[in-house]
Amino acid sequence: MLLTLSDIELAQDMLKKQNEADKNKKKKAAEVCVIIRIFFKLVNLFPQKSEEEDHPLDKNYEMLNCKLEMVKAGSADYKLIEKYFENTNKGSWWTSAKKIINIWKMDRKDEVILILDHL
Repeated sequence: MLLTLSDIELAQDMLKKQNEADKNKKKKAAEVCVIIRIFFKLVNLFPQKSEEEDHPLDKNYEMLNCKLEMVKAGSADYKLIEKYFENTNKGSWWTSAKKIINIWKMDRKDEVILILDHL
């Protein structure tokens, strides 16, 4: 009988220790959750800029509702404009001093529709 009582006491002590360990684990998990919540609150208080601010000239072009693309140097459009440039100013004194730096293609919103209306 005494052995049975001592076994019961040992089992109860083991359960108490296990319950205390579980409580400690739950307490630590709750502390981690609190730390995570504080972190996310701080991140929302001080949001970081995800994008750089646009240059003022870019904002002006956006207001014009147009799309700008740089024409690549080897493309057919570039070669055609370069040929026009050379042929238009053949023999003039400033042709040798001037050269094409960049060519831009501009697409205005609804411009095609306006042109087609007049054809």
